[in-house]
Amino acid sequence: MYNLIARHMLARVLNFSRGTRTIKCQSELKKSQWWPPDKILELQNQRLRQLVDYAYDNVPYYRLIFDERALKPNDIKSSADLVKLPVLTKKLIRSNFDSMLAQGFPSKDIVLHSTGGSTGEPLRFYSTKNAYNNWGFAAAHRAYGWAGYRIGDKSVLFWRRLPGQPIREQIRETTEFFFKRVALFCCYDMSASNMVLWTRNCVTCKCTPMLERVTYTIIKAR
Repeated sequence: MYNLIARHMLARVLNFSRGTRTIKCQSELKKSQWWPPDKILELQNQRLRQLVDYAYDNVPYYRLIFDERALKPNDIKSSADLVKLPVLTKKLIRSNFDSMLAQGFPSKDIVLHSTGGSTGEPLRFYSTKNAYNNWGFAAAHRAYGWAGYRIGDKSVLFWRRLPGQPIREQIRETTEFFFKRVALFCCYDMSASNMVLWTRNCVTCKCTPMLERVTYTIIKAR
């Protein structure tokens, strides 16, 4: 019963309160996943060309990369043409951090992210609210669905709260997890002893474990 309420009411309320269109993006992804391969490829290449055009016009780093190689945006017509551009590495991102930010893009729509640093120094990078809150969440929940999870299911999330997160954002996140019936376990507190306790809690409450980008932590705690 709760699953139906969560899918058809709470998800829409959350979508409205955040000013996002995650549900619409989910609907588009569910439809497009069944398209024939040639139609999916056509859409991918179309969006790639749009992205390249935008990057050349607005991102100083990519304008320089193209000009140094005497390339124009119309030289990149499909993913096969991406070999003409250098592979984007962590070192390049760090050394060209500011010049990779699109000029004129509204600062209120930019989100700063960081990796956990499990392989060394954390990597900072920017995303957009549209990419993160709309397509990002939609793609994530589609993947959860492939694994058997449905919105409203009890679940355990092994995660970490970003350092320096504003109190208002922490309250919003905690409230969201409550209505989603998500028990949040901080991966930084993980050890061989409390993993046993957490596993028992998962079994007792019949939760669906959702592991996101913390496999290194789990292996290290074993």
